[in-house]
Amino acid sequence: SRESGVRSLEKLLEKIARKIAFRRASEMDANKHSNMDVACFEQLFPYPPISTFEVAPVPKIHHVTVDNLEEYVGKPLYQQDTIYQNATPSDDEADSSNTTKVVKGFPVGVVMGLAWSPLGGSPIFIETACIPVAYSERGSDSVNVITGQLGSVMKESVNIAYTFAKQFVSSIDRESKFFNSHQLHLHVPEGAVSKDGPSAGIAMTTSLISIATNKSVKPNVAMTGEISLTGKVLPVGGIKEKVLAAKRAGAVTVLLPAANKRDFDELPEYVKVGIEAYFMTEYKQVYDLVL
Repeated sequence: SRESGVRSLEKLLEKIARKIAFRRASEMDANKHSNMDVACFEQLFPYPPISTFEVAPVPKIHHVTVDNLEEYVGKPLYQQDTIYQNATPSDDEADSSNTTKVVKGFPVGVVMGLAWSPLGGSPIFIETACIPVAYSERGSDSVNVITGQLGSVMKESVNIAYTFAKQFVSSIDRESKFFNSHQLHLHVPEGAVSKDGPSAGIAMTTSLISIATNKSVKPNVAMTGEISLTGKVLPVGGIKEKVLAAKRAGAVTVLLPAANKRDFDELPEYVKVGIEAYFMTEYKQVYDLVL
């Protein structure tokens, strides 16, 4: 259950209680009939006495655990929140001379953003792919292809992210001609679900810079925040829901706008446990942390 209240949770608990009560009653009824059969059998065949055989007692405690929860409430309504897994290489992939395994992050151009939803927030993945084309002195004015059923505000964020990413890449690598020689396709998976809002700005910017510099984002990182044309990281809403979504998706590091620090500080401790939050004012801070 992912509702803000506890009504659905209460219904699930009632469902578990009913199933346990039904099983208990069925077992008691079966035990009763078994004892009656034993008595009838002893009357017909007194030797050897069958009463020496004990009928298994009905268990008084039913244990509901993660392993058998499906038996009581059915299949999970919500599947795992992430389509990408942060993974470590297997032993045979690791260098035999080095016992330290290198943790791999997402593929180049893929970034985990965070979105608010009525069901409590969810991770959204920004994917950018590039296609080499003939060199153009001017380059493209925007991302060539945008898919994923994005709303008008989110498409504006793509254009802002693209303009800033071009400026930023040229500032860290003056020799880079990436944006002059590649077409870009930005996609947000789950295309059947409409998406809108400015909060994926820094995630989109990071995705574009990741593909342009051929660097993958560090593992277990999620981020949210609006981006301005000058690289300012602006505040967003739904911080609690987004942090919970990051935890469900396995993120350990969460990047938030500095203006949302108060919102994060007001969260219950159980929400903040296991999360290392960083608060950004400029995009350069994001780049230094994740790429």
